[in-house]
Amino acid sequence: MRRRALLAALLLTAPAQASVLDIYGFNPRGTAMGNAQAAVADDYTAAFYNPAGLTRRKKVGVGAGFVATFPRLTLDRDFAGPPEAYVDHELPPAFSGFNLGMLFPLGGLIDNRVAVALTAYLPTVNLLRGEGVDPQVPQFYRYQNLPDKFVVLAAGAFEITPWLSVGGGVQVLASLDGAVDVHLELANRRVRSQAVEVEISPAASAVAGVLVRPLEGLDVGFSYRQAIQLDFALPTSIVIDQLVDLDIDIRGTVLYSPHYLNLGAAYDIAPANLLVSGELGYAFWSLAPDPSPSFTIDIGGELAEGLGLGERLDVGNGAPVELNFRDVPVVR
Repeated sequence: MRRRALLAALLLTAPAQASVLDIYGFNPRGTAMGNAQAAVADDYTAAFYNPAGLTRRKKVGVGAGFVATFPRLTLDRDFAGPPEAYVDHELPPAFSGFNLGMLFPLGGLIDNRVAVALTAYLPTVNLLRGEGVDPQVPQFYRYQNLPDKFVVLAAGAFEITPWLSVGGGVQVLASLDGAVDVHLELANRRVRSQAVEVEISPAASAVAGVLVRPLEGLDVGFSYRQAIQLDFALPTSIVIDQLVDLDIDIRGTVLYSPHYLNLGAAYDIAPANLLVSGELGYAFWSLAPDPSPSFTIDIGGELAEGLGLGERLDVGNGAPVELNFRDVPVVR
């Protein structure tokens, strides 16, 4: 009976359509349970799955894990046009990363009713990599380079009553802004001045949850994760002999994870030593931005303007691509 129930639970699990932690799992337990953790997580991983669950374990906890994934995704395409018009596709690469975290219940007068946790996911190859693929290239938008980001989560929870806990926290990524300013003198074949500026600023999104225990052995959890993304901007200005001004602007949004709502329930069947967990989630993919980079070139200066070619030589990749994604329900 127990084996049949376990097999049925595995058949019902579905991949989450959100962040790297939700797709591949935050720890082995989460992966094995199909990430149905909103009503189950009771260690540092609750900072991601449902912060309210941090109050369940009344002792200090420290953990670490390692994940490695080797995608075997393929694209079979029929192309009838000329060979020179064929556009090759992009496939997600293999990746690996570490996760580690700490959980600290606060004792004393509050009797372990408050808990805080700090956890992180650390890729082994790239701490942070944004990949903007041309919209003409077939690609797996939700899997392409999503694992290549260093994620930090901090959360806290409060046990209001023995049957009700609430929690909240933040998920932190980063945004990248920079500028390049170069002045050239062609007659003297030298760079007169050059300046490079790069700014990396944190971008935080909210994580919140509620955990209710209406009956002995039954837990019901609700969690929300705010959308998070990496925005980058790399404007470049090149001035040639005060005659030609070349302004190149590259910007975009990558590593996007959508707003996510999750309702889960878990029941512990003590006589059978069996835990049954299920969830219904909803990912707001309709709000996803265009992942392809925006690229513009503005040519000006005395020479270009004098010849009346300033605006005629400007280059841009047009309006953003409409993805037409739909919101995705997720059953686990």
